[in-house]
Amino acid sequence: MPEVINSSFIPKKDLGGGSQKKRKGGGIDIFLLIALIIFLSSIVLSLGVFLWSQSVQNKNEELFIQIESYRDNFAISSIIELISVSNKVEAAKEILDNHYSVLPAFSYLEENTLSDIYLNDMVVSEKGNKIEVSATGIAPDFDYVAYASKVYARDDRIDDLILENFSRNNLNEVVFNLSFSMDKSFLYNLSNN
Repeated sequence: MPEVINSSFIPKKDLGGGSQKKRKGGGIDIFLLIALIIFLSSIVLSLGVFLWSQSVQNKNEELFIQIESYRDNFAISSIIELISVSNKVEAAKEILDNHYSVLPAFSYLEENTLSDIYLNDMVVSEKGNKIEVSATGIAPDFDYVAYASKVYARDDRIDDLILENFSRNNLNEVVFNLSFSMDKSFLYNLSNN
């Protein structure tokens, strides 16, 4: 019998010896899963950014319309009047900042003058950064005048203290002239308290 020659080159048996495993159907590659998650996340984030930018743009438009309505509510004459009032307030502040009161000088004399000595004909004048005070005083005796001069002299806020022109009046009282100066800062400090 003649021998039959197989002319097919396709092997009928597994040449690898059966060690090759077959792939199971339906499995998803891990890289494909990661790429799908990244793609979906980028779409969601893009949508979120778009909606947020639209919200911000709408809010800006609303605020612009609101500002326009506020601007329309203010008339130019009102703005000019408000500027004028503001300038007047600033001028008043400047005047008050440079203001001092001589009342503290009178209060000082009231507290430090003996009860038996009377001061009258008081004159207060400004000279540079000093306030000069002069008055005519009446005391029962020269001892009162001497003691009063010691009381005035021991206060370092009093400068250039002068007691002069002593004489006696028809009631036998001692009449004298008093003059001194004090720094304006003393008057500012007392007037602020």
